[in-house]
Amino acid sequence: MMRRVVAMLLLVCVLVSLASSVVSGFTFTPVAGEKKCFTYELLGLVRYELRYKMARSLTPFATLSVTGPQSAKVFSHPVALEDVKEVFTTSEAGEYTLCFNINKKAANSASRMDIQLEVQDEREAESLRQRLSARHAQKSIAAENSPALAQAAYIESAVDSIHRDVQYLKEREAGMRNTNEDTNTRSWAFTIITVAVVAGSTYLRHYKLKSFLIKKKILD
Repeated sequence: MMRRVVAMLLLVCVLVSLASSVVSGFTFTPVAGEKKCFTYELLGLVRYELRYKMARSLTPFATLSVTGPQSAKVFSHPVALEDVKEVFTTSEAGEYTLCFNINKKAANSASRMDIQLEVQDEREAESLRQRLSARHAQKSIAAENSPALAQAAYIESAVDSIHRDVQYLKEREAGMRNTNEDTNTRSWAFTIITVAVVAGSTYLRHYKLKSFLIKKKILD
């Protein structure tokens, strides 16, 4: 008798676990101008995660509404979003309906009509994300420790070092070129000023000498 009771309790626990971890992920293609609805049997007072994804060009022409038992409104999106996660808590157990209403103008304006939809227990969704994140971290660590990746990192570091050296040489070359051009400009300016001073001095001496000779009546 005790074994039967234990078996029944285990069966009830399994059924409750299956019911509370509703997982429904799929892609569907709605028809423009029509409403597409899906129903789910959900438990009461449980947090569920609803995710949907669609093309951005389809969002202005799509709306979403979620209703519970006796058509009680849970939440709605008057204008659908491109990629969204919505968490809601069921008030009671029963049948919940998700409806996408697609405007007929979407047929001519939307680039793609496909919609990805997924509903699952929030705890199950978070647990799945953590497992995937841990698996990705493990793969990253394994990849970082691989000889091929280490060799690639060494080559990348060497190439980066060479690139920095080349940039430094280019900057030095540019600096020396600017210095040479500046020195050349100053040399030309000094030469012109020197020639002007010499020419002026020569002319002044010639003028004074001529004036002296004319004053002494040596020259007419």
